[in-house]
Amino acid sequence: MASFKTRLSIVVVLLGVTAVLTTLVKVTVRAHPTNAAPLDELPLVIGDFSGTEIPVEQSIKEILETPNVLMREYVGPRGVSITAAVVYYPQYRVYFHMPEGCMVGSGSVIVAEEREIIALPNAQKATLAANKIVLKQRGSDEHVMYFFVSGDLMTPSYPAMRFHLMMEHLKGRTAGAALVRFSTRAGEDNRVQNTQALKAFIADVCPLLPIYLK
Repeated sequence: MASFKTRLSIVVVLLGVTAVLTTLVKVTVRAHPTNAAPLDELPLVIGDFSGTEIPVEQSIKEILETPNVLMREYVGPRGVSITAAVVYYPQYRVYFHMPEGCMVGSGSVIVAEEREIIALPNAQKATLAANKIVLKQRGSDEHVMYFFVSGDLMTPSYPAMRFHLMMEHLKGRTAGAALVRFSTRAGEDNRVQNTQALKAFIADVCPLLPIYLK
């Protein structure tokens, strides 16, 4: 009798393991979409800014391990120039190259790191928290703001984005993620003007991101 119960227990355990593995295999298949993100359809005119493409070399895409890389320069009133960079991974496994490591060099040093709160233009008076770094350069500083996007989630937290991806993965849903970065140069005479323009531009872009980062 004991032997029968033992064999029955083993069968139940094996069936349970098989069911779990089968579920995981199905989730893995669904979590790797084949469609590329339509980044090139992001509007060239956003608010008062007009954009032009910045070519991205194939070697850069290979280093980033994704073909979905977009870089543009947007120019607005008073000649304010904003560089927009989007790196998108449509699959579950995402490993980003952080701006803090990529942008330091050629005499640039980080002189400030903080969180920036950006008011979004909607009825709910929502806000976006973005990471902000300031790079000291000759004659001017570069103000950089970046955050992560995965579906409707926009967060400055890399762990929060990873947790969101993991939960979507376990639910069997396809989910990709993007690092979205915006920057502008500013000197003593135009620092306030340019940083305010940068925040306003980001506020205009945010409602578009879930549409183009599918």
